[in-house]
Amino acid sequence: MTRTLPAHYLDDLSSKAVRFTATAVTPLERSHPMDAGPADHLSHLPYGELAVALYHSPMPDDAGAVRGAATEQVEEWLGKGVATVGDVERLAALAQRSRELGTLRARGQMTSAQRREYAAMWPSQRRANLACGLAYHVIRQRIAGSDHR
Repeated sequence: MTRTLPAHYLDDLSSKAVRFTATAVTPLERSHPMDAGPADHLSHLPYGELAVALYHSPMPDDAGAVRGAATEQVEEWLGKGVATVGDVERLAALAQRSRELGTLRARGQMTSAQRREYAAMWPSQRRANLACGLAYHVIRQRIAGSDHR
C-alpha cells in the first residue's frame, strides 16, 4: 500500500521552508546521497530522512516482514518513499520540519495547529515506530560497515 501526503501539505511545506531553512542542513551542505554507489545511495540518507521516506513507502505494517527485509527491499522502499514525497530536497525539508515539531512536542510547547501538522505527518504511530526503527537499523548497518573498512 502506497502512502501519500495530503495534496496541500507539500505546498504548505514549501511556503514554510523559507521560515526554517536557515537552521536546516540542506542537501547541498553534505555529500549528495546519489554520490554513493548506485545500489546503496538511498541508505546513506540521514536518519530523519530515512524515517520519513520509509513511512511514506509501501513498507508493510507488519513488524516481522520489516525486520526480515533484505537490503535490496529496503532500498526499494526508500526509493518509492522518496518518490511519494517528491524528491530528496522535499524529503529533507519534511524531515527538518518533523524534527522541529518533535522538539516542540517533547518540550510540551506545541500549539494546536502544530499538533495537527505533526499528526498529519505521522498519522499512524505504529507505522512511524516501524519506520523509525528500520531507519535506526539502516544507520547501525552503515556504522558497522564503516568500522570494517
